[in-house]
Amino acid sequence: MSRLKLVDYRRAVQALKNYDYNFKNARIIFYDILNLDSAPLGETRGIGERTDTVANKVIRLDDDVELKEYVRQYMAVKNTLESINKDSKRLFEHYYRQNESKWKVMEKINLAERTFGRRKQELIYSVDKELKKLDTINAIGNFSKEFL
Repeated sequence: MSRLKLVDYRRAVQALKNYDYNFKNARIIFYDILNLDSAPLGETRGIGERTDTVANKVIRLDDDVELKEYVRQYMAVKNTLESINKDSKRLFEHYYRQNESKWKVMEKINLAERTFGRRKQELIYSVDKELKKLDTINAIGNFSKEFL
């Protein structure tokens, strides 16, 4: 494996650390957009003005940069977790989600220090690869399937 740029490395680590946070915030924004309080379809608002709530929701979903980034990071980690080995999943769960120390994780999973470093590096590189691969429009579409 070639070395990652520092920016890419930090972005991947951030996605791992903020997995639950990204999910929660993306879900909040997603539901806020879907539950817009606007006039029903076809109802006039003013002289000659009509509203189309479905179109407004689609436009807002497509234009929300913050939502796209939350979803992109969440889906990158989720896709990575589906394709990695059991030890790496356990490392993610304890080290990144439960914020346990390196030594505690190594003891729980029964890993050597060098193996811990390799698994962590593989996890970060896999998330970086997914982040670069993900198309945000597809990510939002896949994300919405989980809730609808």
